[in-house]
Amino acid sequence: MALEIYYNTGDNNNVQSSLEGFIVGQTFTTVSAFTLESVKFKAWRFADPGTVTAEIYATSAGLPTGSVLASGTMVGSTITDEEGSGQWYSITLSPLLGLAAATKYAMAVYGQTAGLLWRLEDSGE
Repeated sequence: MALEIYYNTGDNNNVQSSLEGFIVGQTFTTVSAFTLESVKFKAWRFADPGTVTAEIYATSAGLPTGSVLASGTMVGSTITDEEGSGQWYSITLSPLLGLAAATKYAMAVYGQTAGLLWRLEDSGE
């Protein structure tokens, strides 16, 4: 499995993402067509968020739209509770998803309950 798209530097803040509040997402644009098998995200928790879910959506006008194209889950209690910089986690998706070239998609990662903090870069760029 090759790393196709990544953003792995510059995270300087956290945002909570859960079904009890709001779900946070990140858009990405493919360069070439490839099959998406998993997603990685950097996070920490202040409480057990229950099941953590990652979902991939098509987009319209830069926003997620339609049904979930692929999803996966992990046990939220396995995410570090060490406050601050967080750690990287991977969630395998099902089904494997063929992504088209030069297309914008959205990834959402959220906990079943409050407690998950997703690391992000918030410089406004």
